[in-house]
Amino acid sequence: MRDILAVLSWWLLIQLIGLAAWPLAFRLLRWLPDRGYTAAKPLGLLLTSYALWLAGSLGLMQNSLGGILFALILVIAASAWALSRDGIAALRDWLGQHRAMVLVYEALFLVAMCGWAAFRATNPGINSTEKPMEFMFLNSILRSPSFPPQDAWLSGFGISYYYFGYVMMALMTRLSGVLPGVAYNVSHGLWFALIAGGAFGAAYQISTRSVKSQISKRAMLPIVVGVAAAILVVFLGNLEGTLELAHQNGIGSPDFWQWLDIKDISGPPTTGGGVQAPRYLWWWRASRVVHDYTLKGDDQEVIDEFPFFSFLNGDLHPHTLAYPFAFLAISLALNIYRGKEQDAQSAGGKTQEAGDKTQDAQSAGGKTHFTFHPSSFRLHPSVPPWPDLLLYAICLGALGFLNTWDFPIYLFVVVAAFALRRWQEAGTLNDKVIADTVVLGAILGMAGFVLYLPFYVSFQSQARGILPNLINGTRFPQFLVMFGPFAVPGALFLLALAALRSQVSAWRFWLGALGWAFALLLAVTLVGLALGILSPDGRMVLTALRTGQMIPGLGVEDVGTAASMRLLDRLLDPWTALLLALTVVVIWKLIRQSVNQSDKKSKEVEPLTNPAVPFILLLFLVGAGLALSVEFVYLADSFGTRMNTVFKFYYQVWALWGVAAACAVGLVLDDAALWAPFRVVTGVVAALLAVAGLVYPIMAITTTGDSTHPTLDGTAWIAQQSPDDYAAIEWLNQNVPDSPVILEAPGQSYHAELSRVSAFTGLPAVLGWDYHEMQWRGTYDEAGRRKADVEKLYTTRDPQETLTLLDKYAISYVYVGPAERAAFPAPSLQKFDALMDVAFQQGNVTIYKRR
Repeated sequence: MRDILAVLSWWLLIQLIGLAAWPLAFRLLRWLPDRGYTAAKPLGLLLTSYALWLAGSLGLMQNSLGGILFALILVIAASAWALSRDGIAALRDWLGQHRAMVLVYEALFLVAMCGWAAFRATNPGINSTEKPMEFMFLNSILRSPSFPPQDAWLSGFGISYYYFGYVMMALMTRLSGVLPGVAYNVSHGLWFALIAGGAFGAAYQISTRSVKSQISKRAMLPIVVGVAAAILVVFLGNLEGTLELAHQNGIGSPDFWQWLDIKDISGPPTTGGGVQAPRYLWWWRASRVVHDYTLKGDDQEVIDEFPFFSFLNGDLHPHTLAYPFAFLAISLALNIYRGKEQDAQSAGGKTQEAGDKTQDAQSAGGKTHFTFHPSSFRLHPSVPPWPDLLLYAICLGALGFLNTWDFPIYLFVVVAAFALRRWQEAGTLNDKVIADTVVLGAILGMAGFVLYLPFYVSFQSQARGILPNLINGTRFPQFLVMFGPFAVPGALFLLALAALRSQVSAWRFWLGALGWAFALLLAVTLVGLALGILSPDGRMVLTALRTGQMIPGLGVEDVGTAASMRLLDRLLDPWTALLLALTVVVIWKLIRQSVNQSDKKSKEVEPLTNPAVPFILLLFLVGAGLALSVEFVYLADSFGTRMNTVFKFYYQVWALWGVAAACAVGLVLDDAALWAPFRVVTGVVAALLAVAGLVYPIMAITTTGDSTHPTLDGTAWIAQQSPDDYAAIEWLNQNVPDSPVILEAPGQSYHAELSRVSAFTGLPAVLGWDYHEMQWRGTYDEAGRRKADVEKLYTTRDPQETLTLLDKYAISYVYVGPAERAAFPAPSLQKFDALMDVAFQQGNVTIYKRR
């Protein structure tokens, strides 16, 4: 019952937060069919968390329940202002016209949230992978009175990570009063629902404008497309699950599986496996279908995670916490693309058609509308007004704080949508259109950075520049395993558009596109090499390859020869890069042709000529560009490979292509002007690939988790495995206020048994997971010094040395439990009896308090 009440309390809270922000969303997203309804929940959560964080960072208020309520009041005040401009009658009228969409969206949200929370109850333990790290962030924020929050694994330091998503989790935890161990798992359900709702909303917006007479008999089609997008994005898996079934049932020759080269299923297939779980932890392989190799020929890890795997694995990493706000950004982009020149029209002045000579817009009611032209720095009417720009910057800038990689990606999506709109208005991509686009991009980029400046001031990163990716490319079969359910329907959509829109013969269109694709590949290669030369790490790698010098740890004697062979392999297998480059070129040509044909009066009867097509193409274009980029460059980090870059970029490709594919298939199926057999083929292919993608989640759900004793308490495993530790942690949480420093055995990354006290209480330890601290800060210097001091504290028998080190780190409590007793000699631990008071003792756990 406690778990059910926890889920319901969070659902009620997110409903209230969404309602508090909806009038503001109603005005901000006024050019979308849903008027911001499906974006209200993530927008309200983001704005409330931002107000709390910013005020806490500036010392204006504390990170407390009172601070949260005040932040929520600010959001309500902003919504009240928006409501005063639009009127409550407008909201009421809209609800009356869109009741079906609202009911489906809310039902989808409720089912997704409760359903995934119920699944988490079968596997709730915060005891594997990086869950303890995430729980540490949550508890650290709950204990920190201000921002940046303290790092519980490096006392005296603030968290050096993109922690905004954990601020949101802490906000919901404090508002609901739910225990952190339960709140951690309820968060999974909430974010699962936010992502499903976000994908639904983005697809609904796009497809509604692409369906004629959406208020009549076709009113349900955008809703169906929205539900399909939600399933594709958050519940679909890649095709590895289907391949697992085929492999264990003897389908395919040994040569086929060796050619496919997906680790764990690259050997000869077995028989008689049925539909049961193929292997222990078989589901993990779906996040590693891309197979890279070192120059020596050894396996090289590449992560190709997707949302369902993230939730199945149970990690709440920043890339997952940021995902709902990626769909918010897509909605913002669509809003700016769909917006009319409403300000000039409503003001009664002249509508300024792009392509005309620039002139000052007429003013009405004392309001002046601005135009950008070379002689004066003024904004074009297509640019949103300043209140909207501020909200755009807050939402886009939040992505940098949520998952830094996402900020430039979705800033580009929004600015590109604006450029596309201005291009359509002008009828040509002239200097004025480009100038307006650059100005908007500069405003949003700078504002998105400045509005989150307190985060960047204290943020450290392991990133060291961009390196050229010379030896590893994604093989096309593996790329299709990853993105087949989106890429194949998308390709059919592009082929149809190319056939319909091409103004030249087919052979000239495709020959020209292929030539430009090779030119694009050459340009990307040169850019990658140039960026590598500008990076110290890149110069080291390029010099080693040029001279044949040994790269430390590579294990290859003749680097130049090995690299030459690998480069030759890439040249003989160029299909992923070539087809992605061809996709980029074809989409660009189609966008140009869509703009050129936008004024044709015959567009109502021609197939695939509605206003949604260019925006769908834009989503496919950005996704293809991201996937293409990792074929040539990657970010230099502590991993030393393209593993993390593929991971982060492919994750966004999944979002962009998931929404675009759902909308494209819906558009094709709905367009009666299209050739009927093509519509049938598209529908059948899309359905078959979706079913193949559903094999993975269905099998994974049935083979993971334990429903014997379901609970949402992620700390229950400690009570079972180490009741003394559990009792000690409970005592610390109930009896130790504020944030005194605690000493415990230094942790080893990915081991929940170590650094568990700081992770489960939020009390700052001298040192936690040292390797993770190195990743977050880009250096091991501080962690290395502390690790030696912590070991000395536990091993020395010198009282004076012990006291000196206790003073050095301002340690108030020393924890001696099973992990400490196993790691350090008992005689050395006994010194604490003489130097400190016993604050807690049970079984083999003793907590000492400084006198």
